[in-house]
Amino acid sequence: MPSGYPVNPTRDVESSEKTLGPAQDFREFTKDYFQDGELSKYRHILTEMGMTSNGVDYWISMLEKGDDEPLKALLVTQLPRLETLSVFAHNNDSFRPREASFRFIAQMIFAIIRTTNPPQVFSWPPGFLSLRTISLSMPINSKLQPQQQYARSGCEVTTVAALLLLPNIRRLKIPELHQGNPLLHKCMVLLRYSSLEEFEVCGCLRETWPWLLTLLAGVRQLKKLKIGQKLPSGYRDWIKHVHPGCVVLEPWNQVCK
Repeated sequence: MPSGYPVNPTRDVESSEKTLGPAQDFREFTKDYFQDGELSKYRHILTEMGMTSNGVDYWISMLEKGDDEPLKALLVTQLPRLETLSVFAHNNDSFRPREASFRFIAQMIFAIIRTTNPPQVFSWPPGFLSLRTISLSMPINSKLQPQQQYARSGCEVTTVAALLLLPNIRRLKIPELHQGNPLLHKCMVLLRYSSLEEFEVCGCLRETWPWLLTLLAGVRQLKKLKIGQKLPSGYRDWIKHVHPGCVVLEPWNQVCK
């Protein structure tokens, strides 16, 4: 790891400089952050975890540009006693189109699953084995309406599905569920191995309700579901049919604030 904690120029910029955005290349600022050979070590770690060569190249290039998401994820994987991961002011891809928080972790999870299906205990890094609770909280911005804040703080359904595949996950809280992609259907059969017991989501857009049901249909051990808005007609009955022992609480706005 590089010595010290360098400022990430993609985030810590003066207000007058924010128009630069994340698409700028910050190699000129970050070239001295890594000692010789460190990027090669990171590349080796990602390859050992089963990530594709394209994925490795992409995230290494992000490191070179000053993106710290890969380093955060690698840190999480190496903490053998980490049980709870709480992210405050979680912001999704509205500012950084492809580098949303947890996107990298999701790719690592899918890479591990791709190597062994279902993944064995020895396949998981220690931090992924120990995680029990993940909680994402949205940033508070007085200039935005609640729905706008949810839109900037949600998780893509495919990323959520990846988090549900962590071997010992029990509780997951997200601000809002966003639409996914066809990759979700490839991992649906694996959701039956999920150990998730409590799921809390503060909001869903109209078009994402079916995605929520898709996730819930796969999870087998769900005991408590908290929703921050009223369920559409018929959804509660469907959930109680699929998970007869599940407690459904709606709305749950006081927790989502």
